[in-house]
Amino acid sequence: MNNDFKQHIELLADHKVSDDFDYEVRIDNNKMHTRTVIVFDDTEEYATEDEERRKLIIKDAFFQSYHPDNIDVVDFWTVATTEFPFFSVIGNGNIRTIEQVNAASLWLANHHGVLGAVEHILDLNSDKEKCKVLEIGCGHGGFYQWFQERHGETSQYFGLDVVKLFDCDTLALGDGYTIPETLPEKFDLIYSHNVFQHLSKKQRTSYFKEVSDRLEPAGMFIFGSFVQDEFNKDTEKLWGTETESGERLIHFFNQFTLAPTHAQLLEELGEVGMTATMIVTDEMTEEVLANTNGRNYIAMRAI
Repeated sequence: MNNDFKQHIELLADHKVSDDFDYEVRIDNNKMHTRTVIVFDDTEEYATEDEERRKLIIKDAFFQSYHPDNIDVVDFWTVATTEFPFFSVIGNGNIRTIEQVNAASLWLANHHGVLGAVEHILDLNSDKEKCKVLEIGCGHGGFYQWFQERHGETSQYFGLDVVKLFDCDTLALGDGYTIPETLPEKFDLIYSHNVFQHLSKKQRTSYFKEVSDRLEPAGMFIFGSFVQDEFNKDTEKLWGTETESGERLIHFFNQFTLAPTHAQLLEELGEVGMTATMIVTDEMTEEVLANTNGRNYIAMRAI
């Protein structure tokens, strides 16, 4: 990571009020935009406002400087998790402990239906000697704890992250693009929730290829991402940050990634020989889908 970016993250930490979701874009002393972390002294160098469309337009040079493919993502997450250790994945301002972070993460995964999908897939494989499960992006270990309580006796857990935030003998450290060879060659289930929206297209497609290669023939891949689709594409409040060319952005501590469309994700999976079915829980009606950019998928190898 370049030193300027490290100082930038540390500057964000200096400006935070607490370890919650009270992080906002500080354009000047008066204007605030939620769900982004940008602190500027000279705004015009980095971004401009389109007040008519209620957009924040990120300048191309600023976007490229902090794009995941142009920084050391291991350093990025090391600094981010050090400076913001209790950051909540669902923006709950009451988060103050690792236990609360994990509870919030599990609540969200359950609400999105992905934990139920994991249960179903592992139940289908219950007659196997030991199912091998890999989690990409383990965080503080919420899913690991849930997994061990429910399936630790019949299945084997392996984890992959760029920063190790909890004790687990089967957790490997990676580069943010690949699955290390030190992990088992094949898995029955690969799981990743609330992670892929932080990845560039290069990272995402690299992982898709790796996942396809490392899954058993009947293995399943559960993952989530922020996407644009027919339900939310016109919901302006979800897409308040764009590039100068009008591409919608996902942003986390100023690490900018382009928001893919649902069709683009399906195409990327298809290019590595996988097909996907979107998970939609009973709670996710069309109204709910229109007001969230989070989508979750079950993917498998194409027959």
